[in-house]
Amino acid sequence: MGKTRFSGERMVAILREADRGSVAEAVRKNKVSDQTIDTWRKHFNGLEPSDVKGLKALGAENAELKRLLGSVLTCLRRSCRQTYRMLPAISSVSV
Repeated sequence: MGKTRFSGERMVAILREADRGSVAEAVRKNKVSDQTIDTWRKHFNGLEPSDVKGLKALGAENAELKRLLGSVLTCLRRSCRQTYRMLPAISSVSV
C-alpha cells in the first residue's frame, strides 16, 4: 500500500466502526470512499488495532534479521576465499 494519511491502527479502527454501524456512516465520518473501505478489508481482514502494531514490530525484527544474515554470509564468503587461496600452498608442501 502507498503512503496514507491513516496509520494501520486507525484503518483497522475505522473498519471495526464500519462493521458495528453502517459503512456509509463510517465513510462519511472519516472522509474515505467505499472503495477504500473495501481495500482495507482485503488488507486488514480480521485484525485488531493491537495486531497491526505487532505486525509492524515483526516486520522490523525480520528486516534486522535479514540484515544480520547478509552480514554473516558476507563474512563467510570472505573467510572461504582466504581459506581457498591458502590451499594450493598447503598442498604443494611435500611430506
